Amino acid sequence: MGIPGLKLKLTLQQKALAFIFAVVIGTSAITAYSSYMATHMVIENCKEGDLRTAATLIQNDMQEQSNKSLARATMVARMPVVINSMRTQSREPLVDALVPMFLILREKYGVREGQFHLAPATSFLRIYDVKAGHGEDLSGFREMVLMANKNKLPYSGVEIGRRGLSIRGIDVITDGTDYFGSVEIGMDFGAIINNVKKNAGFEAGVFVDDRK
Repeated sequence: MGIPGLKLKLTLQQKALAFIFAVVIGTSAITAYSSYMATHMVIENCKEGDLRTAATLIQNDMQEQSNKSLARATMVARMPVVINSMRTQSREPLVDALVPMFLILREKYGVREGQFHLAPATSFLRIYDVKAGHGEDLSGFREMVLMANKNKLPYSGVEIGRRGLSIRGIDVITDGTDYFGSVEIGMDFGAIINNVKKNAGFEAGVFVDDRK
């Protein structure tokens, strides 16, 4: 025969131990989950911070390159040989005066595009390919060229051209009285991607949907 009191005591002890064990397991699980979530949040916050840093770098670099493109376009637009050549619509003086300079700009400073336009958006001379595009109507896909020649104001930004995506600056060509067209300088957008990798360690790319 057993001792009823002893059995009851053991049963209560077993229940108590089981309850304590369950509490310990539950507390451990909650602690582990909380620790995991805290770590996950820290990692995600770091990722978001890195992405914000990369986005800021891209925006700042794009603005800097846009300013450089526009500054160079303005400088070219004010050259006497450019004003005289566009007034008479003579391509040869532009080729002789500017092609050697533009080749240096392409090699050393990433200048990708150099083009002159007649209003509203007709290609007059492509510096890097002087035999191509003369007289081509660009109005179907070059909104910045249209805006510059319509409003007679400088513009800068990112736009797709025949050679792809570039950071462009466009300024008008005038002698102060008459207006003769516009000139465009385009910088290689790939330099932005390379700078992000170099400065932030991010692999970046650009996807362009140029379907009309």
